[in-house]
Amino acid sequence: MTYRRHDRVPWRGSLDGSAAVEVVRGALHDGRLVIVGGDRREHHIQRIRSAFGLAEVHWAQTRKTDASLRRIRTAIEHPNTDLVVLLCGLIRHQHARDVPRLCEAHGKLLVRYWRNPHPHGLANAIIDQVGNRLGLRQTV
Repeated sequence: MTYRRHDRVPWRGSLDGSAAVEVVRGALHDGRLVIVGGDRREHHIQRIRSAFGLAEVHWAQTRKTDASLRRIRTAIEHPNTDLVVLLCGLIRHQHARDVPRLCEAHGKLLVRYWRNPHPHGLANAIIDQVGNRLGLRQTV
C-alpha cells in the first residue's frame, strides 16, 4: 500500500468515532502501540492510551537532525509492540520507505495516518487498514 499526499483522508468514516474506538479498544486493550513521526505530544499519548485501554504508547520521534532508524527500529522490534502508526506528513521520506519494511520483517501491523492522531480518526484508520488482521468486522 502506498500513501500519496492527496490521500489525506485518514479513514472512510464507516463507524461513528466513539463506536470505532470501542471496537478497536477490544482488540488492542492492554497492548503496546508505537507512533512514528513528528515530536512527542504527551496529551495525544494520554488520550490514545486512555481511549484504547493500552498498557503503553511509545512515540518514536523523527528529527531533521537525525535520520537514523535506530530508535524507531528498537521500538518496532520490541516484543510487546502490537501496532505501529506512521504519521505521514511528519516523517522523512526515508522513514516512509523503511518503517513499512521493518514492520513487515517483524510481523507488526502498520497503519498510516495523516499528521496528529486523534482516537476517533485513528480508530477508523485501524479498522479500515488492519481490521481484518485484528479480527474486526467492518460494519457499514
